[in-house]
Amino acid sequence: MGTSDYIALASLAVAVSAFGIAVWQGWLSRRHNILSVKPRLQFNLSTLDGLHLYMENQGLGPAVIKNIIIKYKNTIFENPEIDPYPDIFEQERLYGYEYKFHMPTKENSYLPNSKLTLLSLSPVEPKGDPNAELSEFIGNLMFEITYDSIYGNEECTFNSGKIT
Repeated sequence: MGTSDYIALASLAVAVSAFGIAVWQGWLSRRHNILSVKPRLQFNLSTLDGLHLYMENQGLGPAVIKNIIIKYKNTIFENPEIDPYPDIFEQERLYGYEYKFHMPTKENSYLPNSKLTLLSLSPVEPKGDPNAELSEFIGNLMFEITYDSIYGNEECTFNSGKIT
């Protein structure tokens, strides 16, 4: 083997090493990108002037909804297409409240730092302590939301459990 053969082998070693490092760097970059757009849904409850239940995306990427289940006592609403709350209010005999809601649906996405009101109950004519009546109601209400990141690689389920 002559000098030119050694130079060729050295060049090949350098090229293979550079290719290996480039592949490894690409893998690290993709892993970093996936982690940097991970959503984190969280529920927040306010009982000031009624009851207000918020869903916030406190992660770094959009949350894509895959499934939503609302449970109230023994009643389950999976991916409801119509407003489930009148049935729930009737079951609980919860009257005298004005309500607003937002219903997440499949394939909706929620951007980072977005805050949505899942349910807001405000007394129309305050009588007594509305929090006493609403505390039993909210204790029986549960949300289970399955969501994914935009990479579609990891489904997370947020289960509110009993909200208190």
